Amino acid sequence: MSHVRLNETQRLALGITLMYAVFTSTWLILADPLIELMIADPALAEQLHIVKSGFFVFVTSALLFSLTCREILRLKRAEAMVTKSRDFQLALFEDFPALIWRADASGAINYFNKTWLNFTGQSLEHAVIHWRECIPPEDLARCRGIFVTALAQHQPFETEYRLRRSDGEYRWILDYGRPFNDLDGSFAGYIGACYDITERKQAEEAQREAEERLRTIVASAPITLFAIDPAGRFTFIEGKGLDAFGAQQRSLVGQSIFEIYPEHTDVHQRVQRTLAGESFMSVGQIGSYVFETSWSPMHDGSGEIVGAIGVATDVTARHQTQQALQESESNLRAIFDNAYQSVMLIDRDYRIKSFNRFASAAVSSLYGREMEVGRSILEYIPQEDTQLFKNLFQRTLAGKTHIIERPTNANGPEWWELYYNPLTTETGEVSGVAFTARNISERKHAEEALRKTEERLRTVIATAPIILFAFDREGVFTVSEGKALETLGLGSGDLVGQSIFEVYHEHPHMLAHARRALAGEAYTAVVQLDGFTFEMRLAPVREAQGNVTGVIVVATDITDRQQAEMLLRETEAREQAILNGTNDYVYLKDREGHFLLVNPATARLIGRNADDLIGENAIEVLWPEAQAQLYHTDEIVLNTGRTCQAEVNWQKDGQTMTLLLQKSPQRDAKGRIQGIICIGRDITDRKRMERSLQDARDVYLTLVEEAPMLVWRTNREGGCDFVNKQWMEFTGCTLTDALGDGWLNAIHALDRGVFREVYNTAWRERRAFEAEFRLCHRDSVPHWMDTRSTPFYDEDGEFAGYIGTCTDITERKRQEQIKDDFLALASHELKTPLAALIGYIHLLKRWSANQPTNHRIEQALLAMSAESEQLDRLINDLLDVSRIQTGRLHMYFRPLNLAALLQQIVNSLQMVYAEHSFALALPDEPVTVQVDTQRIEQVITNLCTNAAKYSLPRSHIEVQLNRTSQEVEITVRDQGLGIPAADIPYIFDRFYQVQRPIRESRPGLGLGLFITNEIVRQHGGKILVDSVENCGSTFTVRLPIEHRTSEEFSADADPTVHPSA
Repeated sequence: MSHVRLNETQRLALGITLMYAVFTSTWLILADPLIELMIADPALAEQLHIVKSGFFVFVTSALLFSLTCREILRLKRAEAMVTKSRDFQLALFEDFPALIWRADASGAINYFNKTWLNFTGQSLEHAVIHWRECIPPEDLARCRGIFVTALAQHQPFETEYRLRRSDGEYRWILDYGRPFNDLDGSFAGYIGACYDITERKQAEEAQREAEERLRTIVASAPITLFAIDPAGRFTFIEGKGLDAFGAQQRSLVGQSIFEIYPEHTDVHQRVQRTLAGESFMSVGQIGSYVFETSWSPMHDGSGEIVGAIGVATDVTARHQTQQALQESESNLRAIFDNAYQSVMLIDRDYRIKSFNRFASAAVSSLYGREMEVGRSILEYIPQEDTQLFKNLFQRTLAGKTHIIERPTNANGPEWWELYYNPLTTETGEVSGVAFTARNISERKHAEEALRKTEERLRTVIATAPIILFAFDREGVFTVSEGKALETLGLGSGDLVGQSIFEVYHEHPHMLAHARRALAGEAYTAVVQLDGFTFEMRLAPVREAQGNVTGVIVVATDITDRQQAEMLLRETEAREQAILNGTNDYVYLKDREGHFLLVNPATARLIGRNADDLIGENAIEVLWPEAQAQLYHTDEIVLNTGRTCQAEVNWQKDGQTMTLLLQKSPQRDAKGRIQGIICIGRDITDRKRMERSLQDARDVYLTLVEEAPMLVWRTNREGGCDFVNKQWMEFTGCTLTDALGDGWLNAIHALDRGVFREVYNTAWRERRAFEAEFRLCHRDSVPHWMDTRSTPFYDEDGEFAGYIGTCTDITERKRQEQIKDDFLALASHELKTPLAALIGYIHLLKRWSANQPTNHRIEQALLAMSAESEQLDRLINDLLDVSRIQTGRLHMYFRPLNLAALLQQIVNSLQMVYAEHSFALALPDEPVTVQVDTQRIEQVITNLCTNAAKYSLPRSHIEVQLNRTSQEVEITVRDQGLGIPAADIPYIFDRFYQVQRPIRESRPGLGLGLFITNEIVRQHGGKILVDSVENCGSTFTVRLPIEHRTSEEFSADADPTVHPSA
C-alpha cells in the first residue's frame, strides 16, 4: 500500500506543479497589459495592480485545496478496499485447517493463524517472537538454511521438521512456503502452510523396525535363506553356507537348482513337493556339508503359489565336531514417498471458493477435469459418493469435524484420507467447509508391506532351529518364539509380558547381558541355562534418532557341539602334551612318503629345522640305506590299512642307534587312507592345531592391515607390539620403530605427556579409554586423532594388553577453531560500539536531568540503559569464553577476606532483588584465601543471581561460608524451580540451557555456569550441584585456602579427560 500511495502522490504533485506553472506564467504575462489596456483611470489601475497578487494566491490555493481533497478521498477509498481484501484473506487463514504463517520481505515472521496458535498453545504476540522455541535446535538450523537459500532467490520451498504441540509432544510437520508480491509486483514476503505428517513418519519407523528385526535374525541365526521361483530358478540366496552350494551368490541367482545339482534327485523332489504346496523339514548332504532344511511354499496376495522359500541350517558340526554353524542374512526394505495434501474452501451452497494447486492436480488426475472457482463441488464428486459427501458436509456445517478414509479406482487403486472442517466467521458462524484430502496410499502400502515382512519373519522363526527373544527398554518380553523353546520347557509366547529381570533373577549373567545390550552394544555371548548351552546374539533396536528402544536376542542350542568340542580339545591337549614331552621320534608323511609333520625329537635327530623338512622324502632323509625295507612296509600300511613295525639303524655322533618305527594308517573323516603316521607318541593334532591357529592369526592380521583406520596394540607390559599398515603409511615409521614405547614418538610433543598419563591410568585400572591428540604425519604436519582403546584378554582370561584405533578428526577440530575464532572476533567487535552506545545513553540521561520532566523519555532511557547493560554482560561472557578457549583467562591471586566480600555481594543483590530474602551465614573468624578477587566475585554473583532469577518472588535464598583446614566452602541454596536430573550432568557445558516452559524460561546464552566452573577449576577448586526439580537447587564451591599452581591441581583432575582439554 505504501508503494501505491507514493506513486499516486508523485503523479498528483506533478500535475499540480504543471497547472500552477501554466497559470502563473499566463497571469504574469497578461495581467499588467490587460489592466493598462482596459482601465483608463490611473488610480483604479494602481489599485488593481495591488490586489493582483492576492487574487492570484487565493485562486491557486483554492485550486490546490480542491485537487488535494479529491485525491485524498480517492486514496482513502483504495486503502479501504485493500484493507477489506486483506481482512477477508486473514479471515480465511484463521479458519484454514492447515497451520498458516506469513513473513515479510526480510524473512521475519509477523503472522500465525488460529490453527497454528491452537496447535502450539501460544499467543500471537508471543509466537511472533518466540516461535523458534517450538522447534528442536537441530531441526531449526536445517530449516533456517533452506529458508535463507529460498529467500535469497524468492523461490518456493518445502521442508520437514518437528514442532512442539501445546501438550508438549513433538509432531512431524511438512511446511510449504510460497513467495507473494504486493500490488505493484514487488516481492513482499512468504506465506507458508504446514501439515501434520506424524502418522506417515510413524509408519516409516514401524517398517524400519520390522526390517531391522528380520535383518538381525537372518544375520544372527546359523541359517542360509533362499527363494526359488516355479521354474526352479534361484531368485534370492544369502548366507555363509553359499560355499557348500559350490558357487557364489551372484552366479547362483537366476540359475535352476535342477541344473546346478542334476545328480541330487532328492533335492528335485523336495522342490517339487514345496511348489505343490507342502511344508516340511528335510536333512540332506551336498558335497561334504550336511544341511537341515525347512521348505515352505511362497504365496502372493491372492494365495497363489509363486515359489518356494527354504531355510537351510548347516548341521555338519553335530556330525563331525569340527565345523562352525553357518549364518544367513535377509534384507527386505520398502521406501515410502511423501503424500501431498489437497485443500478446498467450499461455501454453504457447495460452491468452491478457493483451492490449492494440489487439489487441482488431484482432481485433474482422478477425474480428468480442471477445477474452477464458483462451480459446485458436486460436479467433481462421483455419483456413488455424492450422498455420503452431502451427509458429511451438512454435519460439518453443524460445527463438527469429520475424518474418513476412502478408496478410489479413478486413477488406479488409491486410498484417500478426507477431512471436513467447519469454516467460521469472526462472529463464530459457520460460513462453509474446509475440505482437505490427503493421499494415504503410501501409508496403506506401508502397512501391507509391514504385514508381509512380519509374515516372512514368522515363517523364519517357525522353521529355523533358533529361539527369538525381544524385550523393550524396561526389560519386558514382547516376543518369545522359536522351536528350540521346547528345550527350556517353554511354549511360544509364554514369556511375553513378563520382565527378564524377574524371570532370570537367579541368573545374574543373563541380567548383565540384558543391561549391556540395552546400553547399545551388539555382541555374541555363550550362556548356560537349565543345563543347556546357548550361543546368543544380542542386538539393540534403535529408533530413527538412534535411541535404543529394546533388544532382539537370537539363541542357538550348542550343547552337543560344545560337549564334542570340549572332548576334542581335551584329546588334542593330551596328544600335544605327549608329543612335546616324549623323547621318541614322531612324524607324519603322505602317500608319496613326503614329510607332513615332524616332532622336535625327530628334528633334533636329523639335525635340521623341522619346517625345512616338510615336503622332503622321509625315507631318503632319514634312512636312505633302508629304502627297500621301509617302502615295503609303507605299501602294506597304505594297501591293507594294517599297522607295521620296522627296525632301522641311525648313526649319530659315531654311535649306532636302533629305532623301532610303528607305522599306522592316517585316515580322513570318511575312513580313506591319506598317509602314514610313524608314532612314538602321537602329535598329529598339535601340529594341526598350530596350523589352524596360524591361519586364524593370518586372517586377523589381514583384516587389521586392511582396516581403513590406524590400529595399534600393546602387550601386557604396556609396550607396543603391533601397528597396522595404515599407521606406518601415515607416520612414515616402520614396525621396528613403533615397538615398545617407540610408537609414542609419533604423538606431538605437547600431547605426548598427557596421553601417556591417560593411557597409564587406564592400563592400571584395566578399563577402556578415549583420548584426543595430535599425531605427526610423515610430512611432519600434525593431524588431530580420536583414539578409542579397549583391553583384551588371552584364552585364560588374563589381561593381555590394549588394542586401539585412531580416527583423523583434523577437519572437525578446524571447524571448532573457526567457530571459537568467530566467537572471539564477534564479541570483540561488539564491545566497541556497545561502549559508545552506553556512553551516549549516560550523556542523554545527564542532559535529560537538566530538561523539563518527560516521563516517556525517562522510561525510554531506563529501558535502553537496562538492555545495554544486559548486552554488555552477555558480551563479557562471550569474551570470557573466548579467553577460556584460547587459554588467556589469567588469574591474579592475592589475599582476600572472603567473608567481607560475601557480605558486600549479598547487600548489593538484596537491593537489586528486593522481592527476595537473602540470608548470609558467616563463621566467627575471618576467612582469608589466595584468590583472584574479581573472578571469585563473578562466581558468587553469578550463582546468587541465578538463584534469584529461578526463584518465585518472596522466596528465601541462603548463602553460607564454611572453612576447614585445607579449603573453604561457599554454599548458595534457593527454593526455586530446580534442575531436572537428566540436565544436571550438562549444566556446566558451554551454551547449555535447561529446556523449560516459556513462562519459566529466562534470557541468556547458557554461559554463566560454564564460566563459573572454569574460574573455580583454575583456582584448583571444584563446584558441586544438588538439585530436585521444583524443590530448589544447592551449589557448593570448594576452594583451596592456599593457591596451587596449575601443575599441582591438574594432577587431581579426572585422568580420563581428553589430552586436548
